[in-house]
Amino acid sequence: MKKTSTKFFKKPRLTEHHRRYRVHGGTNDKFNISMVYGYKHEAWHFIFHHYKINVICALLNEYLLDNYTVEVLCLQENVPIEENINIDGFLSKRDSKRQKRMLSIEKNWKILFNKKKESEIIKEINDIWIDPACYLKIIKKK
Repeated sequence: MKKTSTKFFKKPRLTEHHRRYRVHGGTNDKFNISMVYGYKHEAWHFIFHHYKINVICALLNEYLLDNYTVEVLCLQENVPIEENINIDGFLSKRDSKRQKRMLSIEKNWKILFNKKKESEIIKEINDIWIDPACYLKIIKKK
């Protein structure tokens, strides 16, 4: 008798995402936690690591959005921001590594947002991923 495969697929696990990262003073309070699938959580941190909100905004504008730009609006004064933004190192200077990194970013972007419209992506980023004391304001490119 032929043995049947016992391979099965586990249901994706939910993980806690700290909207204000703990390294930036984020807490375990309910308002600062989003429950997200682990594979999406990994994709988010592959692209955005533990960058501060204004760096995330700069990366979105420079590399990831085609039809919109975004600007950060903060609802509190104590939001951690990067004083001197330098996103030059986001992609490697060497063409071969740069191309490979961009392909990996695109792959993870698809894992996160699949075929969503840019306006839907920004709404999801605001609702789930970034510091709850901030939001990204959408500006249509001319």
